[in-house]
Order: sequence, then C-alpha cells, then structure tokens
Amino acid sequence: MIRRPPRSTLFPYTTLFRSVIANVLEENFNSIGEKRLELAALHGHSGDRTENETAVMKEFEKFDKMMMKCILATGNKWRVRIIYNITTEERLNKVKQRFEMAQDADGFELKAFSQKDAIMHLAPLIVGEEDVFISLEDPKYNRVRKAIHIKDIETAKVVEEYFQKLWEKDDAFILKDATRVRNEEIERLYHKINEQN
Repeated sequence: MIRRPPRSTLFPYTTLFRSVIANVLEENFNSIGEKRLELAALHGHSGDRTENETAVMKEFEKFDKMMMKCILATGNKWRVRIIYNITTEERLNKVKQRFEMAQDADGFELKAFSQKDAIMHLAPLIVGEEDVFISLEDPKYNRVRKAIHIKDIETAKVVEEYFQKLWEKDDAFILKDATRVRNEEIERLYHKINEQN
C-alpha cells in the first residue's frame, strides 16, 4: 500500500495560521478520533518584546477561546498539555490569569521552564491524530507569527516524540497536573524568576 504524502501549508502571517488552528480545533472538537492538544510555547523569553498588533491579537483571542473550550469540555474529554518558558513575573501572572477558570479541569496539564537565555526553539502544536503546526519565534513580538501546518499521522507521531521529551525534562515546573493546581510549584517558579533577575 502506497502511503499518501503529507499535506503541508506555510502560513507567513499570524492572521492566517491562527484562524486555521481555531478551525482545526473546531473540526476536531466533536470528532470520534483522539482528542489531544499539545503545545510547547517556548518563545518570547529573550529581550524586550512588542505587543502584537490589534488585528493579530484578535486571531490569538480566537485561538485562545477555542483552546479553552477544549480544556473545559465535558463528556468527550480532551487531553490538553501545555509547556511554557516563563522568565518574568509578568508572564507568569498572565499565564495564571489565562488559565484561572481551568484550574479544576480534568485532563488539563501545564508545565513551565524558566530559562532566561535559552536558545530559540520550534514551537510545536499537535491537534488530534494528524494535525501539526510548527511555529517560528519572532524576535520582535511576544507570540509567534509564522507557522507551517502539516496534516499527517506519521509526522504527528514524530512531533509527539519531541514534545514528550520536553514534557519529561526534570527541570520543568509542574504548575498543574491532571487533577489540581500545584501552588507549591508556582511559588518555586516565582522564586527562581526572582533569583534570575
């Protein structure tokens, strides 16, 4: 049997790929297949950043709302795992605020690194069984602006291996496990941020 080649699309601007991600999440929301969202947002940690333009932020808001819908879904549960690199108190406070309503959500897990001078990383997002978005850091802005979308089960498996290695690293702070917020880890992260600064 000849395997179908992966389908890929390059999105050079945030307004394009964030809309597509929100649509992919919507399509997968009530699907029969694996309900999975895994995001490693390891960018935006080095140097002074500019807030994204208003039009761009609207696209991020659309994505954030759809992601929260998956986190809070009842019945057909989603498994949502997110990793950040958090190097300032301001960023940690924003992350806490963003996920405040999800603190009791089962199946939602949140981890963070705090590596101030980390090298640039790819920021992968895996949705369901076959949708993968790989984003590139933009040194000017807080959130990524470019991405490639690959729709392929085998590619998703490879990217999942990369994500899993990040997830299992010993220096990650567990801010929320599958059942509860880990306040002691959040305090440890605040302490490390203050030490670094």
